[in-house]
Amino acid sequence: MPQSFLWVPCKKAKELSDSEVIRPLQNFLNSQFVQASGVKSDYSKEIRDFNSLRTRTVCKETDSNPEALNQLYRYYDQFCAVESRFPLTETDIRLNFTWKDAFDKGSLFGKMKTTICTGQFERTCIMYNIGALASQVASSQSMDSDEGIKNAAKYFQISTWVFGYLKDNISSLLGQPATPDLTSDILNALSKVMLAQAQEAILKKTIKDKMKDGTVAKVAQCAGELYGEAHSSCQSSSTKMLLDQQDQEWLPVLGGKNSELLGVAEWHMALLAKEKKNVGEELARLTHATELLAAAKTRSSSAVVNEDLVGRVKRALDAAKKDNDFIYHEPVPDYHKLATIGSAALAKPVALAIGSPISENFRDIFDSLVPLAVHQSLTNYESRRTQLVNLEVGKLREQTQLLNGALASLNLPAAIEDTSGGSLPPSLLQKGAKVKELGGIQAIERLFYELPELLDRNKEILVEADRILAEEKESDDVMRTQFGGKWSRVASEKLTGPLIAESGKYHGILDNAMKADEIVRGKYGDNREAIAVLSKPDSEMSGSIPSGGVAAVAESDNVRTLRQLMASLDGLKRKRDALETELRETAGATDMKTAFLAALSHDGVIDEDAISVNELKAVYEPLQQKVGESVREQDEVMERVNEANRRFAEEKRGAGAEEREEMLKKLAVAFDVYSELTGNLQEGIKFYNDLTQLLLKFQNKVKDFCFARKTEKDELMKEIQRNVVNQPTKPAPPRPAPRSSQPPAAQTPAAPTQPAYRPPAPTQPGYGATTTQPGYGASPTQPGYANAPPSSQYPGYQPAGPGFNPYPQQQYGAPPIQPPYHHQQPYQQPAYPQQPGYVQQAPPYGQSQYPAQPPPQTYPGYQYPQGTYQGQHYPGSGPPGGPQYRP
Repeated sequence: MPQSFLWVPCKKAKELSDSEVIRPLQNFLNSQFVQASGVKSDYSKEIRDFNSLRTRTVCKETDSNPEALNQLYRYYDQFCAVESRFPLTETDIRLNFTWKDAFDKGSLFGKMKTTICTGQFERTCIMYNIGALASQVASSQSMDSDEGIKNAAKYFQISTWVFGYLKDNISSLLGQPATPDLTSDILNALSKVMLAQAQEAILKKTIKDKMKDGTVAKVAQCAGELYGEAHSSCQSSSTKMLLDQQDQEWLPVLGGKNSELLGVAEWHMALLAKEKKNVGEELARLTHATELLAAAKTRSSSAVVNEDLVGRVKRALDAAKKDNDFIYHEPVPDYHKLATIGSAALAKPVALAIGSPISENFRDIFDSLVPLAVHQSLTNYESRRTQLVNLEVGKLREQTQLLNGALASLNLPAAIEDTSGGSLPPSLLQKGAKVKELGGIQAIERLFYELPELLDRNKEILVEADRILAEEKESDDVMRTQFGGKWSRVASEKLTGPLIAESGKYHGILDNAMKADEIVRGKYGDNREAIAVLSKPDSEMSGSIPSGGVAAVAESDNVRTLRQLMASLDGLKRKRDALETELRETAGATDMKTAFLAALSHDGVIDEDAISVNELKAVYEPLQQKVGESVREQDEVMERVNEANRRFAEEKRGAGAEEREEMLKKLAVAFDVYSELTGNLQEGIKFYNDLTQLLLKFQNKVKDFCFARKTEKDELMKEIQRNVVNQPTKPAPPRPAPRSSQPPAAQTPAAPTQPAYRPPAPTQPGYGATTTQPGYGASPTQPGYANAPPSSQYPGYQPAGPGFNPYPQQQYGAPPIQPPYHHQQPYQQPAYPQQPGYVQQAPPYGQSQYPAQPPPQTYPGYQYPQGTYQGQHYPGSGPPGGPQYRP
């Protein structure tokens, strides 16, 4: 059998410049990986290497050999690795993946192509090329060696699986129309063709190994049936139209091989019948084999059919007939009554392990980056840990604030320290010193001054991002309105939903932050005077406090009890500070990156929720128990403080003690508020600075999205302009017939299909008196003609003046013919129907008729045929931009 395998052409991708790839990927790394994971900050070299691999593999012509196929495997593996780290989608990282149709040869409009900004589209096209290149490698194998036959069958079976996989998953992989070669019909047809060719390659191996005729017949029968199925799958109009664009004759080859291989099966069954001395069956099968091989030659070119086999079958048939006629005289049974030939389907789709690297010795360019699923799991784990820590720290701080407020309302410990009624209590002096150490009221004022500036900066960044999104949508709406259905890209509102939602989230965060700022300002306003007192030197602060009688009974039992309780509470506060530090610094013994990578490798997915909850419980459950114990200890101590303070209050005496005690309480509260405000304002400034970084990342994401959309817009504009420029125009109007020489009486006027206008007859010197020809001058309305409008209505037209003779005499020669516009035929005077009363002038000086004249400068009243260009100008007709007559 001659080698005539069919192969599938590869798709071609449009190259992406390094800047188109580096900018969005590096920005994503900067916003997600670098700060969160602590990896290196510049991956431009790796991204450039990745883009170079793409250009070499899918953007340029490649050889049809196993090395090229393995290179394509490597790019597929690398792209899958990139997809595991970068969300290549319409709304996240937009890369304009443009692929041309594999079968389209191109036309005036260029080759058919599609641009989709998703990684799934790129991965689908790479997989298609794997199937196509595998078919080319298989077709190029030598069928003279066992190794060549084995490789051909192997690669055809790989190609079969690839196209079958794409056919089954194309709708979920793309989700939108692409090039015609990625439809389920053509993919199904290609899969069936490759399977049939794989079976044929195995058949060649069985024949070469001289297997039993019964076995060979079953393999050949299956191959013929598979070719029949492949031929049927290529019969749809869309599939036929696509395959007909290639130089290969798909349908003739498939039809020819269908008949030929069924004939091969009959041939080997005839040999088996001959071996069993069944001459009648031998003759029936040889006859049918001859018919099938003849049909194969009819259905395809002779190159497909094995002429050697045809000759052998014919000779065997003649010999069998002769032997039967002279020796055996066995009846020849009807072929349809013979036992059917079994089918041995040895060719099967060979699946690629697409869940793991399919190339040899694959090395990931981005091996230092964890997969995106692991990165997201680490981020979620860290978010859970931070939330848990903040919750427990918040409980401690809330209890401490309640404790400070309760002690301040009791004027403790100042009440038990104020034994003189005039000097400042030591605890108050310590609080004043702490306030002054932190900068006093001036430090609070400076922090309050910074907040509005940071808030305004964040607002400006967010408003700018919103403006960029709005401008992109407005531009897309304008283009969609202008070009209508030609503007085929996805509408902006279908892509910007996540970005708009993220913008709304940040607007909500800023609104909540502004409300929190107002609460902090209100608290500061309520305690500003007392904070100002604490900010003064000790001597001035002492003068600001009213003096009174003895405020405490020195060394009474109640005073000693309260002092012990105050010491216990101070110890409790120190324990809480240490516990808060332990909560924030505890990270656990488990390396969560390793844990998540192991889960991804083992299960293919990461159950982040279960892994994180178990790890956090193991690490933080003991610390949570300590927080609960601290809260219970505080409640017990405060019960004893309230009881001791009640007995202590009964011992207090002296005039003015209440006013002084009230001032001491305000100062104690002011100190707690000062400490709280300082922490709140510092956290607020840090919050706004962190939010600025988040908003800048969001703004960069918006800019990257709009940059990709602008690139897509420019490409679509170029495509539309090329289509407009290359659009073929309709044929030029037919050349008017020459003036009829038939006498008026014998000519029947025909109603013209379009109203025409005759210019006035010129004055002809040398012909004698001027003759005004009826039908050409300013005559009444003629039937079938429109009245001529004044010449001034038509720019560029000049009426004939004295001495102008558009009909030159013969002795002066014919006037020069002006070149036609856009390769049209030179204009000739249209034939006007003869009107009643019109007398045709005899041609002077022996002229038979007037020569064809150059076209007038404009043609008032003349209607251009439908669809022709209506803005053409002839020499002398004025500037091209002038108004034109349009019916």
